[in-house]
Amino acid sequence: IGRYLGRLIHVIREPDLERTEDEFADYYARMGGAEVIDVAEENDRYVVSVRFSGLLREQADAAPEAFDEIWHLSKPLAGSAGWLIAGIQQSQ
Repeated sequence: IGRYLGRLIHVIREPDLERTEDEFADYYARMGGAEVIDVAEENDRYVVSVRFSGLLREQADAAPEAFDEIWHLSKPLAGSAGWLIAGIQQSQ
């Protein structure tokens, strides 16, 4: 699952590649961790829940704030389809 999450994070971060260096100075994120908390087979798909946590600042003058989210991803049991985000749940 790590290889799929790596691609997922890259896709989410891809729009940031268009930002200038000054715009990046306004953004700060530090991952505290990623932990798989549940894996299940439901009907015709796999479902995995991953907890992400860390610090996030989206503006230069803002203090970093803690985040703690659970991402739910699903993938068909059969075939070569990739993982899709089924939902994101705020833990705090």
